[in-house]
Amino acid sequence: MCPTNSTHPWPDGINYSWPIGVDEGYSTPSLIHRWVATWAFFLHGTQFQQYTDACMIEYDSVFLKKPPEHPGGLHTRLAGGPLGGKFKAQRFYHTPWWADREAAAIIVEEGNNLIIEEEYENGSPDVFLGLIADRRPDLKISESHTWSCNGNDFQNRKEHAARAIDEGAWYLHGIRTREELDWCVTHGANL
Repeated sequence: MCPTNSTHPWPDGINYSWPIGVDEGYSTPSLIHRWVATWAFFLHGTQFQQYTDACMIEYDSVFLKKPPEHPGGLHTRLAGGPLGGKFKAQRFYHTPWWADREAAAIIVEEGNNLIIEEEYENGSPDVFLGLIADRRPDLKISESHTWSCNGNDFQNRKEHAARAIDEGAWYLHGIRTREELDWCVTHGANL
């Protein structure tokens, strides 16, 4: 998936990409529209009909090893909450957002309802997903054994990342530089 106003270098073996609209920045309603449309594309795209689940991640993430078997529902990382202020969501979720078809259908249905109501949670998919979860108790959510940090805070939280890796984390989120990626690969090499 790639915004129409940017290009991405895809690795060998990627046979196609899908234009998902114009990138207008992270905290914008257009990002929420694209996020919901991506889940809908998984549900309705003929090329994905044989798949039982889909995983959406952000650019600053790295898989350290193969994930466990999907437990059903939405498998994700609770990152915090309640937020207060301008946000309505009582919690927010970091990637990976790994959903089976039933969970993806709930995300698309409630996401479209929120878009109609112009409830975008300041354009943050993390918080938008939290609002979906608040409004849809039928969305089965399980906690993934992953690690994440906000913003550019990885350097200050390396010891937490190391502990998560040592405890079996299969995914890290919040890796923004080559140095941080190299550290993850080196530390995760013992897996």
